Amino acid sequence: MRTNCIGQSFVRTLKSGCFRIFKAYVNKMQWQELCLNSQEWMLPLLKAHPQLLDWVELCTLTHPWMLSLFDDHLDELHSYEISLHASQWMMPFLVADHDMLAWECLCESPQKWMLPLFLDHPNAKHWSGLLENRQKWMFPLFQAHPSRLYWMQVCSEVPKWMFPLLQVHPRRIDWELLCDDLKPWMLPLLCAHPDRVSWYNICRVSEDWISPFVEEHLDEIPLAAVEFASNAMNGTTSTYLDKFDWNWDNIYTNLASTGEVCMPLLEALVNQLDWRRLCTHTQPWMLPFLRRQVDKVALRVLCANAREWMTPLFREHIELLDWSDIRCAPIWIPPILALNSEGFATSPDWSVSLEALSDEPEEWMLSILLVTG
Repeated sequence: MRTNCIGQSFVRTLKSGCFRIFKAYVNKMQWQELCLNSQEWMLPLLKAHPQLLDWVELCTLTHPWMLSLFDDHLDELHSYEISLHASQWMMPFLVADHDMLAWECLCESPQKWMLPLFLDHPNAKHWSGLLENRQKWMFPLFQAHPSRLYWMQVCSEVPKWMFPLLQVHPRRIDWELLCDDLKPWMLPLLCAHPDRVSWYNICRVSEDWISPFVEEHLDEIPLAAVEFASNAMNGTTSTYLDKFDWNWDNIYTNLASTGEVCMPLLEALVNQLDWRRLCTHTQPWMLPFLRRQVDKVALRVLCANAREWMTPLFREHIELLDWSDIRCAPIWIPPILALNSEGFATSPDWSVSLEALSDEPEEWMLSILLVTG
């Protein structure tokens, strides 16, 4: 105990001696270093020489004993550093001098003790920064000032604790963004406002929890949204594909422009396809699909609209081809015919095909005619 008292006395004596030295050599001191390493016992010295202080360094410190120094020299303070290094002990100072704060700094690193400050000064905040760093304790703030929120940010990756806010302000919601990242806890909100939801995004959800909602509102879903989701084939609509009245004319005639995004839809509705029409509008990207569904393919129509990219299909299923159909496509130059001229010649339809080919023979036909005699 005695040793401890002696130690404390020595520290007091040392501080007192240092203070006298500092006071005697004010103009020779390294004030930047002093400010950076300042301690409470130095406060009288700091207050006595405010013009010599490095206020930038002082404002980065978070010592409660500095509050009186700050209050006496508001004009010297650096708002950015003060705001960036704000601590709870500064609250009286921050409330009293809120006009000098750098609010963007406070909002980039918000802390729970700042809530009263935010609630009292909604006009000063950078709401985007708050939303970007939102935490559950901020809910009273968002609830008190919904008109100041950036709702695109609110609806992007929205946390569950904000659900009551969404329920109260359905008209402010960016429904497309909200539906782009749906969660099961949002279902009551969707059920309450089916007329506002983005069906394009909802139809892409593949989780079981959304299926009852989709089934309940099948009549309200725009067909375009279903087509969009089915093309992506990433959604619950695959369960209900056969319940929609598809515009097949539009699908067949636009295969060239829609491209491979249509493949999942064709795969899902393979038994509903008009294969004659489909084979009239075939595209190169459809070859794997045609090879898998060769038993359904309208080969006569396919031959009549044959292209060189179809060679693998014809090569694999030459025995299924009706050779007389080749006359319908005299401009096609398929290697398969030249390589299988014997099969071509022995076909039951050879006489019909030969007659058709011989009327106006093209250069590519000569090899077949010469081989078959």
